Amino acid sequence: MTRIQPTLRIADLDSPNVILGRYDANSANSPYKKGLTQATAGIVLSVYNTNSVYNSQLALSAGNEKFYVRQKGNNTWGEWMAK
Repeated sequence: MTRIQPTLRIADLDSPNVILGRYDANSANSPYKKGLTQATAGIVLSVYNTNSVYNSQLALSAGNEKFYVRQKGNNTWGEWMAK
């Protein structure tokens, strides 16, 4: 049986260090930390350019039917939006 390797934990979603990572109750700037969900853990997909001035993120929380999106433009993060 093949075991799927876990993704890396992101300490602060404002400064993602991987394209696909996981967050938990201790990760800063997550949908949980912003009070949008009671789900403390999930994964986040970050799409950014090399200078990190622009970024988009999609977050999926464990046990939650909603997902969350936000964008960064001109080096400023927008608010998480539930979808």
